Amino acid sequence: VIPRRHAAMLEFLREPRTLDDMVAHRFVYRPHVEHTFADSVERRCAALHVQRMLERGEATEIAPGTYQSR
Repeated sequence: VIPRRHAAMLEFLREPRTLDDMVAHRFVYRPHVEHTFADSVERRCAALHVQRMLERGEATEIAPGTYQSR
């Protein structure tokens, strides 16, 4: 699941996006799922993947808090 999610996030980042955009897109939970903790899980997951992308050179921070895949 993790490699598939990572690939989906890279594809999503073809356009400049923020972590808030990624949270709203919902990569972990389906959009209709409403849990009190869903947004925090989405944010943590997105942050971990973006950090990995930056370290691997797969994405860049084009403006403060805005990321785009290479």
